[in-house]
Amino acid sequence: MLSLFFVSDLPIALGSTYQFGGEEAGHAIRVLRTQIGEKLALSNGQGSWSVVEVVTIDKKSMSVKVIETGFEQALPVELTVAQALTKSERIKESIELNTAGGADVILLWSAARSIGKPSPDLMQKLAVTAREASKQTRRNRIPFV
Repeated sequence: MLSLFFVSDLPIALGSTYQFGGEEAGHAIRVLRTQIGEKLALSNGQGSWSVVEVVTIDKKSMSVKVIETGFEQALPVELTVAQALTKSERIKESIELNTAGGADVILLWSAARSIGKPSPDLMQKLAVTAREASKQTRRNRIPFV
């Protein structure tokens, strides 16, 4: 199974080379110990994807060649989940499970008796959690939180 990475400027021209850098490339190089010749999956998080082959590796970036590309259509039905804010790390686990379950939109709801309170910092962290859960489950679409 190919490791999935999200990039904002997805290369889609077959045979073209792309300089893959940033935190995602650093993770592939340092943590996954990617080698020359290995194949990776890149996605823009909105359904477009490319399979690339590693050509060269530097300390914090790598050059890859596009060998396959495509687009994953969204399902005809959009799954929206309304999730009440919970205390502590339970909300993060809920985002992970909803993402793995195929949710397209996760609406966070602050009920009158909710212990957890919304904040811009929390919303940013939960968006990152949805992105990471999408990578883990190899979804080419990141749910909106």
